[in-house]
Amino acid sequence: MSTLPERKDVMNLYPKTEALTDECRFGTIPIADDLIHLVEMSNSRREHVEAWINHSCEIRRQASPEKPLMVLADMSEANFAFTPYSMQRGTEMMQIREGQIKTYISWVIERSVLGHMVENVITLANGRGGNYYNVAYSREEASKWLTAMHTRFYEEKNASDHFKR
Repeated sequence: MSTLPERKDVMNLYPKTEALTDECRFGTIPIADDLIHLVEMSNSRREHVEAWINHSCEIRRQASPEKPLMVLADMSEANFAFTPYSMQRGTEMMQIREGQIKTYISWVIERSVLGHMVENVITLANGRGGNYYNVAYSREEASKWLTAMHTRFYEEKNASDHFKR
C-alpha cells in the first residue's frame, strides 16, 4: 500500500486568482493535500515586482518544512522581463528560510532566444539551499514537472522517515 498522497486526475491550471496589482495575480492549485502557489505576472514594473515579492515572502515564512513549497510562476506575458531589481528581490526572497524548506518553482516563459538565456540562468541555481527550478513553455509542462517533484518529495520523505524508525 502506497503512503504517497492521493492525486486527482485533472488539475485546474487556470484557477480563480486574486489581484495584488493590475498586472500581478495570485492563486492556488490543489495537488493532493498540498498547494501549488500560482503567480501570474504580465509586467515587470517595480510596483508589480514588489507586490509579487512581498506576497511570496509571506508564503515562504509560513511554509511548513514537512511539505514541499511549490510555485508555478507564469511570466509568459510579453510585457514581463527579468530586471536587475526583480532578480535582486527574488534572491532576497529565496534566502528566507533557505535550507529549511524545499522549494520547487517552475517558471513559464515565452519561447524565444531571451527565454533560452533566462532558462540557462535559472537552471544554474538548481538545488542550492533546497531550491529547485524548472523552465517551461506552458502551464501544462510546468505542472508535469511540479507533479513529478511533489511525488519525489514524498518518496524521499517517506524513505527518510522509514530510516528514522
